[in-house]
Amino acid sequence: MPTAAGFHRYPTPLIHSQRALFPESIAPTAASTLYSFTGGADGGFPLAGAIRDSAGNFYGTTARGGDFSSSCAFYGCGVVFKVDKDGKETVLHAFTDGVPQSGLPQPGVIRDESGNLYGTFPYNSGDRCRAERGLVFKITPGG
Repeated sequence: MPTAAGFHRYPTPLIHSQRALFPESIAPTAASTLYSFTGGADGGFPLAGAIRDSAGNFYGTTARGGDFSSSCAFYGCGVVFKVDKDGKETVLHAFTDGVPQSGLPQPGVIRDESGNLYGTFPYNSGDRCRAERGLVFKITPGG
């Protein structure tokens, strides 16, 4: 699916209990896994698709994994990730469950011309009973 600024969004298919990342342009009979999340520090359960830049890198979020402290101790608070065209994953940011962050980023990200990534949380500051609050985050190219 095309998105703003020439980036494409790719769905993330369910593979075992985590999720793997691969382009939708690969036919299901010829699918290969680019990266399989472990649910640990690298993240797990990317609920939204990923975007791809012109160099072939994929960017997205996971709702689980990353930081396992605070109220995220059991599942993790989620990460923003980059997977290069060779399948090497880099965690650009691991979320925590405190101000000014939240945990469990559920939608994916968008990327501007400067390489900044933007996304949203349905909650903020651990107040999961008030989902209508939420917040928008920005991750710079350096993480």
